[in-house]
Amino acid sequence: MKVDSAFSSGLSGIQAGQKNMRNAAQDIAEAGTTKPNADVASPLVELKTSQIQIEASTKSVKAADEALGSLIDTLA
Repeated sequence: MKVDSAFSSGLSGIQAGQKNMRNAAQDIAEAGTTKPNADVASPLVELKTSQIQIEASTKSVKAADEALGSLIDTLA
């Protein structure tokens, strides 16, 4: 496993999840103010999906960190 690639993929996933979460939260906020008849179900689903994406990406970064730690321990 390439540790740098795993870190990069994990961080990209976290950033994408955060962006999607911000967009969904904005849609929900607008539904309560500027768009009173807007559907909030889809943004709520997007919030949950983004949460799961961030959690999975965090696990990827953690696994890469542990692999790097093991590699350093082996080489030391």
